[in-house]
Amino acid sequence: EDELMDWRTWVFDQLRTDAAILADVPEASIFGSGSLQGAPAVRPFILITFGTELAEINDAVAPVATSQRATIYAHDDPGDYLRIARILTNVRRRLAGSTAGMNNGGIIGLWEGDSADLGDDLFKTITRFGEYRFVGKVA
Repeated sequence: EDELMDWRTWVFDQLRTDAAILADVPEASIFGSGSLQGAPAVRPFILITFGTELAEINDAVAPVATSQRATIYAHDDPGDYLRIARILTNVRRRLAGSTAGMNNGGIIGLWEGDSADLGDDLFKTITRFGEYRFVGKVA
């Protein structure tokens, strides 16, 4: 039996193998939230954060399916938000919808919305983020 994959690994794999996303963001510029020690030199870049895993469907006391939230930030040099909007649209096309056949126990990726236009003083960038909830038994 193949090993089940966690959501963190699955999300990174999806983003790092999508030609439309890679047309704007190099694979090396897709980061997890704990991996940055300062502002990346290459723009744009993507930053991924994961929230709490929650029991979604229970059979007696054991979870049959869980959900985990993820926030995907797209950062770029100050200017317009057109490239950021395109990145977030491409991320949504890749992550939202059925995850069946991905060998991760996943059921579905739910897009919950994209943020307003924001600025990031730490990274000296403009940014927006998309929020997702992934449902499935993945562990």
